[in-house]
Amino acid sequence: MPLSQAEQDAIWGKKGVSLSGQKSADKYSILAPEEKNIISECQDEAFWYRSLPVSISFAFGTHILHQNGLLKLNLVPPSLAKVGFVVGAGVLGYMFGQLSYANVCRDKFLTRCPDGVVATDIRLKSGIQTVPYSIFSPINQETWRQLAKQREMSRYRDKIDPGFEIDDEFKDQNILSPNLINDERLKHKVGPVRYGVFKKDEQEQS
Repeated sequence: MPLSQAEQDAIWGKKGVSLSGQKSADKYSILAPEEKNIISECQDEAFWYRSLPVSISFAFGTHILHQNGLLKLNLVPPSLAKVGFVVGAGVLGYMFGQLSYANVCRDKFLTRCPDGVVATDIRLKSGIQTVPYSIFSPINQETWRQLAKQREMSRYRDKIDPGFEIDDEFKDQNILSPNLINDERLKHKVGPVRYGVFKKDEQEQS
């Protein structure tokens, strides 16, 4: 029975969800515990060590420039122009601080959790991505979800060992088992069954 959308979201996270500023457990469900710790560190350190200081510096610097008459906007009142300049500079400083911390955060994943989905995504985009790798990008987060699915499906396939291989001569066969077709209790549930043969190793054939 296929999973509902709510169940899929609980496992893989919602499409395009932003991790910025929110540490809800379901949004990290696709990540290993160490990856969750790194993201939490990146959020805190990027804010306190980069974004907040740079944002305050930009805002204060813009305030000084406006007071000295170096920034003017004649279309609006001076007080309103000043507020707009200061707020805009603060937002720009915040974004610049986040961007400047991106490479530090990237190195944390590559060093401390090299086999995780985030580190895998970073390596796949190495040399292709022209901007610093950001954990806050919805595009990157969607890639994490896809990589996590691939990882889990690969683990699932590795657990299933039928004990034989389908010979090339039989691989296109797609027929129903007569034993199941004739069973009135089961035939409505019967799907295609592929017949094959055991392939012998070359050493056994010689």
